[in-house]
Amino acid sequence: MLHCPRCGTPSDGAKAYCANCGAPLPQGEPVPPCQDESYPSPSPGEEVRPPKGSRFAPLTVGGYIGSFLLLCIPLVNLILLIVWSCGGCKNQNRRNLARALLILYVICALLAVIFLLILNYAVNGTEIVNELQLAALCRTL
Repeated sequence: MLHCPRCGTPSDGAKAYCANCGAPLPQGEPVPPCQDESYPSPSPGEEVRPPKGSRFAPLTVGGYIGSFLLLCIPLVNLILLIVWSCGGCKNQNRRNLARALLILYVICALLAVIFLLILNYAVNGTEIVNELQLAALCRTL
């Protein structure tokens, strides 16, 4: 059984990162648990958060508000989303937020194109039907 070198949490070895603290796990032979004093091991039932400044630390409320305010600026939002989602941001939460928003933008753009094509077909399709009916009516006269 592998143990995380940072927090000492046991792992089955199937994952590349520790489920508790997010530190990369060594591949290969099992590593004995580390007694690192800077990162205390959790007691049972205690929630341990990643240290502040870590890429896995949660975004603060101010971080979310600042991110959303920046995303309200036209064109800047697309540039920021592309930069953040491609790794230009240290925080994993902001990176995942940017990736999710880009996926939603692409889905909305595709739905808008499909809707416009259907609308265009509905408007132009009725004109074609009317012209065919008019031509058939003229032939009968």
